[in-house]
Amino acid sequence: MSDSICLVGRTNVGKSLLFNKLVQYKNSIVLNKHGVTRDVNEGKILFKDKYLHILDTAGISSSDEHFTKLAYDKTIHAIEKSSVILFVTSVDDGITSGDLEICSILRKFNKKIILAINKVDKQKSLLKKFEFLELGLNEIFEVSAKTNRGLEKLVVRLFEICSSSLHKHTRL
Repeated sequence: MSDSICLVGRTNVGKSLLFNKLVQYKNSIVLNKHGVTRDVNEGKILFKDKYLHILDTAGISSSDEHFTKLAYDKTIHAIEKSSVILFVTSVDDGITSGDLEICSILRKFNKKIILAINKVDKQKSLLKKFEFLELGLNEIFEVSAKTNRGLEKLVVRLFEICSSSLHKHTRL
């Protein structure tokens, strides 16, 4: 049995696009709109004949709408059953009070947290990435789900810290 990784972050930071890129197929709906993902999507990251389970969540929002409460509960459940948390933020926004709040919530789970600063493909945002040091996380990856920048390094690291299962090829 392999470990699982849970993608968590605010809405619209690119969690679902990152999930699609990591599993190498379009499984999660990606729109430039808040609150599109409401359920937990599951997939596998394949790398060198091994795989890890990955969970794409709706994320954590401070809104108190009914569906947001359900999405929040599903996100918390996904975090509880995962071994590693991939905390996704957006360099476009810089660090926000929402990021600080989410990081505080994630620390309470006593799990390995890896920070993925997404959307680093945009030149104007390069200075903002240093703001994320305020979160105090040890492992930080600068990625662009849109252009694939930094994804290989992230995947290699995920496989280094997680126990993976052998991928069995099915023959027809």
